[in-house]
Amino acid sequence: MTQRRWVPQVPAHDRGLRRHPQDVGRRFLRLLRRYEWPLVIVLWLVAFDLGYIGFADRCMAIDEERSLTDIFYLVLQLFILESGPVYGSVGWQLEVARLLAPAVTTLAVFQGLATLFAEQLRRARLRTCRDHAIVCGLGRKGTHLAESLCAAGHTVVIVEAGPEDAGLARLREMGALVLKADATGEHTLRTAGVGRAKYLFVVCGSDGANAEIVARARSLSLARSTGALTCVANIVDVELCRLLTERAVAEGGTAGIRIEFFNVFDSGARRMMAAYPPFDGEHSHIAVMGSGGLADSAIVEAAWMWRELRRDADSRARVTLLADGAEAQATSLVARHPFLRDVLDIEARPLRVTAFGPQTALDGSGAVSAYICGEDEAANLALALALRRGYSQGTCFRRIVVRMDEQAGLASLLPGEENLPEEPGAIRVFALLEETCKVDLLTGGIHEVLARAMHEDYLMQEQARGHVLRSRRAMHPWADLDEDLREANRYQVQHLAQRLRALGYHIVPLTDWDAQDFEFAPDEVETMARTEHERWCAERMRAGYVCGPARDDSRKTHPDLVPWDALAEESRDKDRAMVHGLPAFLARARLQVSPRPQGTREQHL
Repeated sequence: MTQRRWVPQVPAHDRGLRRHPQDVGRRFLRLLRRYEWPLVIVLWLVAFDLGYIGFADRCMAIDEERSLTDIFYLVLQLFILESGPVYGSVGWQLEVARLLAPAVTTLAVFQGLATLFAEQLRRARLRTCRDHAIVCGLGRKGTHLAESLCAAGHTVVIVEAGPEDAGLARLREMGALVLKADATGEHTLRTAGVGRAKYLFVVCGSDGANAEIVARARSLSLARSTGALTCVANIVDVELCRLLTERAVAEGGTAGIRIEFFNVFDSGARRMMAAYPPFDGEHSHIAVMGSGGLADSAIVEAAWMWRELRRDADSRARVTLLADGAEAQATSLVARHPFLRDVLDIEARPLRVTAFGPQTALDGSGAVSAYICGEDEAANLALALALRRGYSQGTCFRRIVVRMDEQAGLASLLPGEENLPEEPGAIRVFALLEETCKVDLLTGGIHEVLARAMHEDYLMQEQARGHVLRSRRAMHPWADLDEDLREANRYQVQHLAQRLRALGYHIVPLTDWDAQDFEFAPDEVETMARTEHERWCAERMRAGYVCGPARDDSRKTHPDLVPWDALAEESRDKDRAMVHGLPAFLARARLQVSPRPQGTREQHL
């Protein structure tokens, strides 16, 4: 039976990450903080000049002889309100100076106290932060994240033990709070307010340190009374990231925290291939150049895309891997991903570059899209330009995609072709960090993908039954859905693995091309549907809903809040449809259902 495929509707920005309506005012305050001392000096000079002119004019008007030193002394006394009373009419210069001078003094005193007690003030603000975002580690990934969070209007707390640098100073100017401490310490996370935060981004340089921070955040979040902390951790090792992701989904989540793991190479390959598709109806050959995680992930992603493009055909795509040690790299890649043999012919060649491009010719090179995935930006730039020159010498590439960390820097030296129509040999820059370290993408991890998938499937079923989109609270697209209903979908995902384990299944990385067509046995469908209904009833009752003759969200009544045996058949079918759709939902997140070894099936749900 052919299942309807879910196509995710991903909003440009998550609802919780939209720009704050007072962002203009915040930018003004940041600008004011940047130039506060120069402003004080300018105001002091203006007040002094006006005071001097005002006193000099008044002395002339009343024929009072005063030396320059006396007038100078009187002006200085204006700043501490000790110049004495002035009777009668005075010029506007002195009138302004009498008000401006003490104001400047007051401003300078407050600034001095703020500087003197800056650390104490920061810690006081930390104790009052709620629903804020914490960023642990301030490398290039952390800087991108923190800047985007500040720009979106979030209160941001940065935990960084390293020395002060230009990036940290810029984030302070943007309003971020900085805690100079080791992020792996439990006391540090408590001080940063992890128990009250909405997001925790862990982007330290070490996988071990990141895992330790996640473990401590998990234990500290157990005491949360409301809301769940979304913890997003970077794992540099691609395979370790997939293993931890599998385990996070399989465990079904922990009360108070929702953990997502990401790898910039894995997610970057998906973004790169989606932006610059490797195959179409005519071309089936690509070249991947460079070693490292992005090159491996690009080949794996190309295999999935070819499979989706030619699912019912036996044709195979061709990948030429060019790198130092390409044969060993290809062997290791296929050993880790055996399913690549089913759809790809991988040819490994050493990468030797001359002034006219790669020394090794590529057969049918006019059909080849080249993906330069090395970790050295300068070498990537040189190779891209060499391939471009090679095109003019007759070695034609359909497209040249070069990996850079950012659009600025070395990427600005590439030809200005980004906004030109696609043409043979065109160079396209893929900014890895800018494309992967976006807050809305990172917070939309596997749990979010599955929650959105379930909601979109629910909308399709309800519309098929004649219900109109936006006719009630739950009938809105994910981008417009109320946060409490989003959270209900996420809560449902967290319990997904528990229900599967009870039936003798577990969730593993996707290796079976046909995993989304997997079908549960009828009794398994019935058992999981019943369990899901019981979970839903408990969740609705906690929210204050009671059984009523009709659904009314304002009065919190719902006719389906009854035991499974008393539930209408149409409502039972909704839960059964959710169970039938689980394999397809998991496949979207590169996961699949797999039977556990015999004898491990749990007997109680």
